[in-house]
Amino acid sequence: MFEEASLKDWEIYWIYFCCIIVLIPVCVMIIDKSRGMFLAAYSFIFVATVPWNLTHGFSDVDDQIIWSELSAEFLQVKKKELSGSKEIYKGSRKCMYLMNHSTMADLFLIDIILESRTSYLARYGVILFCPLPMMVTLFTNSIWFFKRGGRGEDLEPFFQFLDRNFNFLMTSRAHLGCFPEGHRSVKPYMLPLKTGMVRYAYERELLVQPIVAFGIENAMSEYTFRLDWTKGALIEYYSSDIIDPRDYKPDADSKVPKSDRNLQGFHKTVEKIINKSFEENHAKVDPTNNREKYLRDGEERDLYTNAPIGSKCAAMREYVTQKRRKKRH
Repeated sequence: MFEEASLKDWEIYWIYFCCIIVLIPVCVMIIDKSRGMFLAAYSFIFVATVPWNLTHGFSDVDDQIIWSELSAEFLQVKKKELSGSKEIYKGSRKCMYLMNHSTMADLFLIDIILESRTSYLARYGVILFCPLPMMVTLFTNSIWFFKRGGRGEDLEPFFQFLDRNFNFLMTSRAHLGCFPEGHRSVKPYMLPLKTGMVRYAYERELLVQPIVAFGIENAMSEYTFRLDWTKGALIEYYSSDIIDPRDYKPDADSKVPKSDRNLQGFHKTVEKIINKSFEENHAKVDPTNNREKYLRDGEERDLYTNAPIGSKCAAMREYVTQKRRKKRH
């Protein structure tokens, strides 16, 4: 006779937890179908896929993309490379991918675009949004958490933190993806780039490749807490040419004008390229990915509409700056 197997306390609690995770979306779906779907997707992506990701994250670095692929398949996400897009860098030299930041879904859907061994930079607050997957990163070191603000002009301690993560024995991905805008935005223009990561790439001589993506906010967004599986989502992206900071060093033998061979010139070039990529390609995307729907009617929409392509980001940044100044006074 076999002895009756008994469950351990933690196994019982885990079963209860999983039952609750399943029941809550079902109950909500009865009242509000789209919000119930959102909770179901959240439960799958941020709970069900975690054991799979954890158990396979050690066998092969490419298995770290499992979470992204399972999530994209579950959300019926498809990707499309926009015309003129350059090949995404996958070489051995360290590279920093600079990307626009729209929603928390960037954390797992950007990976299906890059298809490369890429770690990510994220602030500690992200852990509150998806604690279980973030616990996995303690073992895979695929997301590097930092504290927002408080660094001032002395960025060297932060740069040393990045150096340690790049060289950490459990960092199996060769490159780093970050969102230099510093904030999420679904507006049809880029926010100004923070100087910290651009300066790090310049001082450590990391290659930089700007990449813009459209449609992630339609796949799963914390702005609406709604989801419709019948529509699916199309993520369109454009990757620019690689920018080598060595060309912007004062003693460089390059085609860059001497007056621009410095950190300011490098930052200006990076921001110009990513702004241009965003503006030109936003005009080409699928109608469902057009972000003009997020503009407020009135002064904001009129300003954006009248600004020529090539200066929309600058015009809108100036507009936002002026609004903030008025609000302070």
